Amino acid sequence: MEESFLSGKSERDLILLLRSLQTRKRKIYVQSWLLQGYICLVKSELIKRLKDRHHQGEPLVTEEDVESVADMLVES
Repeated sequence: MEESFLSGKSERDLILLLRSLQTRKRKIYVQSWLLQGYICLVKSELIKRLKDRHHQGEPLVTEEDVESVADMLVES
């Protein structure tokens, strides 16, 4: 059986590695949380603009909107 890279580490090193990984995980969680907040803000703004457009009698979906969605689908 192959030795893992962890088997050669001392308990102290393992504890330090664990703490480091937990810190990285927390930072990633915070970044994810912030990005989700930004996503919600952008969605809210888009919805507001669509409602405003509708109240002004403009079409909800334009040719430009369809092209934008098509471009996003191609890119993903």
